[in-house]
Amino acid sequence: MREDTGIRSLTLAVRKTDSIRRWPLSSLMKSRFRQDEDGATAIEFALVSTPFIGMMFAILTIAHYFWVGATLQDAVQEAGRQIRVGKVEAAGFTKTEFKDFVCSYLAIPKSNCLDDIAIDVESAESISGLSNDEPDPANEKYDPGEGSDYVLVRAELPITSFNSLFKLFSSTASPSFTLTAVTAFRNEPFN
Repeated sequence: MREDTGIRSLTLAVRKTDSIRRWPLSSLMKSRFRQDEDGATAIEFALVSTPFIGMMFAILTIAHYFWVGATLQDAVQEAGRQIRVGKVEAAGFTKTEFKDFVCSYLAIPKSNCLDDIAIDVESAESISGLSNDEPDPANEKYDPGEGSDYVLVRAELPITSFNSLFKLFSSTASPSFTLTAVTAFRNEPFN
């Protein structure tokens, strides 16, 4: 019986000690946390939403660049097809009309395209006669060639960022990227 009583009294003493220690501390902590929970959701939203919205703008900006780049490549290839089969020569396109034709295929406003795009159309009787120079907006070449000539069509379109996030990574005031599209082919013998 003594062993039984000793264990019971020890257990009761531990329970009394635990309950005395826990009661004031747990009630104080509960009351503090209840008071602090009011703005926790707003703070968590601010911490999570700021980088999320920044990432969304970056993704949209990069997607816009890829989209304009893909339409620029399609426009240059379509313009090249028109040269290759002789429709440009038959219609008597000038350099400005050819630029207008290319810009009609792009996914940006035509007025911006006509002002900014640089297009070089160069032809030669042999492929080694074509140059590797970048298009110069101040001195654009326009020579669609004759039947059976080799033709190189290059277009460069500077595009600025509509998202100010890229200004953080750039040393210039407004970051600009240049999209380039190139196609080379041999004209059909349309003469």
